Amino acid sequence: MAAKRSMVGVIQAGGAYVTPDAVAAQAMCRAIDAGARPRAPEKRSLGHVIHDLHEAGRLRDEQLRAAEDIEAYAAGWVLPLGAGRLHDRVDGGGGAAAMEPPSVRLRAVRYRSWAGWAEAQPVRGDLRLLQVTLDVCLRGWTPWHLRQVYRISDVRALRLIQASLLEYAVRAGWVDAARAA
Repeated sequence: MAAKRSMVGVIQAGGAYVTPDAVAAQAMCRAIDAGARPRAPEKRSLGHVIHDLHEAGRLRDEQLRAAEDIEAYAAGWVLPLGAGRLHDRVDGGGGAAAMEPPSVRLRAVRYRSWAGWAEAQPVRGDLRLLQVTLDVCLRGWTPWHLRQVYRISDVRALRLIQASLLEYAVRAGWVDAARAA
């Protein structure tokens, strides 16, 4: 059978076709620009991502504690209540507060105060700091994953996470605002 010409290359009957990397990259960029989101990266455990950043000296002890507090709050109230998108459940379920033990209520106050602030912080377009932070703390995304999905640099992603978790620690009273600067 004769080979047919296409815009991409030569197509041979019965032969395997491999998309060149440059063509695949261009297609992904067009899809992202058109509003499609790339497939979410595979989740890594919080312990691995956050603790690796902490051990590498990229996060302070208070920031690590903030990430663990966010994860504990979400594991207790946000995720079991069926959040569609993580930042849609900032309130933790509203009426559920009456059933919370005192220690969980304190965590809820810390989380809600920070979540309201983080939701008001734009990162790019309709992307907010709350979503970026939850992607790291709950989904286990690394700065590299944030770059792949949201097209922000690794350095900027790390700075955003650091600032967000430090703000959580300041609002929780674990670090003095003057020391945080």
